[in-house]
Amino acid sequence: MADSSCTRDERRERIVAECNAVRQALQDLLHEYMSNTGRSEQSEGLERALEQMCRKTRDLRRQLRKAVVDHVSDSFLETNVPLLVLL
Repeated sequence: MADSSCTRDERRERIVAECNAVRQALQDLLHEYMSNTGRSEQSEGLERALEQMCRKTRDLRRQLRKAVVDHVSDSFLETNVPLLVLL
């Protein structure tokens, strides 16, 4: 979605930033998971890392949904483009 020519520049930057945040959260989660290997209970660090991963994934999904809405609204606001071309 970020590579699409229809994606607005500021939205593209936000998507890339959120992807980087998800990657960092995933690395943190993996690190915490590896640190907790062999323990019978989860540590608070692992729970925090899992919550952070969920939050960052949710933020990325939100940016992707906004990009789709931007694309659809931009396509239908151009009145000189016939509807059949959009299909």
